[in-house]
Amino acid sequence: MKRSKYCHLVGANGGYYLFSNISGSVVEVDDERIRNLLVKNLYFISKESITEEGMTDEEFDFLCENGFYINDTDDEDSLFAARIDEYKARKELNVLFALTLDCNFRCVYCFENHDNVFMSQKEIVDTITHIENRCTHEEIEYLRIAYYGGEPLLQYDNLLFAHNLIERKFSNIKHDYLLITNGFELTTDKIAQLKKSRSNFSVQITIDGPQAVHDARRPLLGGTGTYHRIIENLVNCARFLQTVIRLNIDKLSYPYLVDFFQQLKEIGINSDNITLSPNFVSANTCTNRSYQNAVFSPVEMLEVVKKTSDIIARYGFKCDIQNDNGKDFPFPLPSFIYCPAYSGKHLVFCPGGDIYACLERVGREESLVGNIYNNPVYNAHNQEWERFTMASCKRCKECNVSSFCGGGCGSRAINETGKLQPTCGMLKEKSKKYSYLF
Repeated sequence: MKRSKYCHLVGANGGYYLFSNISGSVVEVDDERIRNLLVKNLYFISKESITEEGMTDEEFDFLCENGFYINDTDDEDSLFAARIDEYKARKELNVLFALTLDCNFRCVYCFENHDNVFMSQKEIVDTITHIENRCTHEEIEYLRIAYYGGEPLLQYDNLLFAHNLIERKFSNIKHDYLLITNGFELTTDKIAQLKKSRSNFSVQITIDGPQAVHDARRPLLGGTGTYHRIIENLVNCARFLQTVIRLNIDKLSYPYLVDFFQQLKEIGINSDNITLSPNFVSANTCTNRSYQNAVFSPVEMLEVVKKTSDIIARYGFKCDIQNDNGKDFPFPLPSFIYCPAYSGKHLVFCPGGDIYACLERVGREESLVGNIYNNPVYNAHNQEWERFTMASCKRCKECNVSSFCGGGCGSRAINETGKLQPTCGMLKEKSKKYSYLF
């Protein structure tokens, strides 16, 4: 047996962690005896030699089963490539309906162009027919559907038309729904209709902080504040549907998180009915590039992520960035691709039949991956996204945090280099703060 070159022992936060970029396994090594054996036996070992030094058969078998030690003859680069391909080949399809590119808000950091266009009912039917054909041809077993914009509730009649058609068309495929909305038009009647869905239906609403902070960042087109109406709709929505509050964090909103969480508790919002989803604002597009000075740098994010997670835990909320068992592991869980856009199975369908792989690229003709009315439907750009893999990048194969990075953000790569390629982001910077024993 030999130690996998994709296996790493990390000293961090007063503890030690063993992880494999190939298997995705992460193990806390709290036994000093085992840690010393791992450091001493870096390369070729046998079961006999390692057990003679005090490791049990069970412990050795565990290390082998989880990819930390492998057969002498294994081609690790091929194993790495196969693991990524396996991840991308899952029988899932992620579909986002951009029912309109228009919006009733003018958020200060928005990356969209607010084009006054919307999907007609014919385009909705044709799009769903295309999705149905893909599901059949690719034997899709799980379909994730999101209603998106602009602001999708500006086209609520068409949203309901699409939703009812999907309910009929995909009754034999396991699927769920997510409504991504600013929450302003999420009235009681609409909530009542949407909760009748036969499949799991969740709602994501963005609120950026206390009233003064939120209203300055997320006003209506005419400049009027939106906070009170959104809070009222949020409280009502959380009574009937799984609800997520998205927090867009930057240097201007971060100082007010504690005040915001306190206000949520005071109005009865708690972990029983709400999950918090902290996200960092980016300024990667030509539309919002002027907002860059308010955005945290990758290095600054390191401390903010930790402090935000601590604040959320202190107030007892559920959070989608917490690690399993609440442990303070210094990295997120392994991910073999940074974004589902790299899978070829993450598709944003827009008015006119246009298709994009990446949300941040919507409306940019050079980033189109296809159109449902073209023959063939998909173009060469789609193949670039679909074929993106860290396994073809020497830098990624040599990197000891590649399975946590997943190759980085494709939109960022295009903005910085003009082409789709792996980019090193926050995780690479973060790894420099820790002491690597392997």
